[in-house]
Amino acid sequence: MGYDDDPAKLKQRATTLRDQARQARTLARTLGGYLDDAVSKATPRPGMGAEDLATGATPAIWTGPYADQCTQTLSRRQGTLRSMAEALMADANRWENTADKLDDQAKAKDKTGATAGGGR
Repeated sequence: MGYDDDPAKLKQRATTLRDQARQARTLARTLGGYLDDAVSKATPRPGMGAEDLATGATPAIWTGPYADQCTQTLSRRQGTLRSMAEALMADANRWENTADKLDDQAKAKDKTGATAGGGR
């Protein structure tokens, strides 16, 4: 039997793919929201006046041209991280589907082996 013909190897590969998919999903959840707090604090709130501060609203943590430039950079990076997280989730789903197919192949090989081997 070749590597791809061995049901035990197929099952092992499926298990490994599922483990990697689980780790990828965990990482993607963390990655997607990583900069949310920093961007929220750094983003200026238009029209923030004394009455807004009295109600508990908080102004941006810094202001000025350099702050605006840095906040824009943070926002772009936040979008990039979210895109990366979405792509990682899509990869994890694809890995899970591949693992299911490998399990199906292993079951088919087991059935074929059982009938060809005299009904093990």
